[in-house]
Amino acid sequence: RTQPDEPAWRGQSSPAESAARLAFVHAPLSYFALDKLASKGTRRAGGSLVDVGEPEDWSRPIAKDAWSGARAGSWACSEGGWDSPKLRPTTETFLVLEGWGCVTDVDGPR
Repeated sequence: RTQPDEPAWRGQSSPAESAARLAFVHAPLSYFALDKLASKGTRRAGGSLVDVGEPEDWSRPIAKDAWSGARAGSWACSEGGWDSPKLRPTTETFLVLEGWGCVTDVDGPR
């Protein structure tokens, strides 16, 4: 049985079982509370080309490499701006719950 702030793994006895058989994952909102996210450090320390402030990231996964390689979790970032030196070979979808952001394509459009 999981703790109240831990994810529930429906159709499996534990998260250690194969992600390929993962039927459904969910967690209470408290699982993604800011104090439960792990620091990834500053964007500058991670190799990004920071142009505004000193942004820092935090994250917590809920599903890794499930659903044909898809991943899900929570991510937070402090104020700032950066160009990523790593081009993304995949598609990323996100929902902004608080604050605002701007994504600029390589060719310039926002």
